[in-house]
Amino acid sequence: MPIGEGNKLHVAEIKKLTDKIDEINASAELPDWMTKNDAVLFCPSIYAPLFKVKHKLWKDLFRQLGKEGREFLKNALIRNQGYGNSTMHAKDISNPYNPYADPMVNVLLMERQKELHLFTNIISIISTNQFTPAIRLPNSLMLHHGKLKEIATIITNSTKNRLHKLNKKLISYNHSLRGRSKFCVS
Repeated sequence: MPIGEGNKLHVAEIKKLTDKIDEINASAELPDWMTKNDAVLFCPSIYAPLFKVKHKLWKDLFRQLGKEGREFLKNALIRNQGYGNSTMHAKDISNPYNPYADPMVNVLLMERQKELHLFTNIISIISTNQFTPAIRLPNSLMLHHGKLKEIATIITNSTKNRLHKLNKKLISYNHSLRGRSKFCVS
């Protein structure tokens, strides 16, 4: 799916930043052991089973929430395909839904924010330690748990046709991303 002008600009700016980091690394003449990776690609997702809206935990929780709370959790927290930010559409402009006013949603939202903050700090430390850029990818990349698990299994396998299987799975994953995500670069 083609990306919009805003996304093209975003990708171009990431490229500029990574080129600048590579330029600094080259001028510093760092030894190879200090630069283990070209980049750290990351996508902070929540615990995989919790992406399933029909998970028992969510079903039990949804029974205790009103419709607006359920919809907020489903779209903003559980199945958010973007970069973690979300847009809410108020049905009643005079009384918009405030997720922080709902005690249960507030706790979940605050925990998710703490989790993302900790994860971002860890990625920052890894990136700094390896003198390499960290590139944040949209959440939609992690919504393919089955395919990612298969890819991880193939990577750790030592069979002869491992690379052929890996290429097929990566191509399949790539196609599913392009078909699903409005954030992928075509």
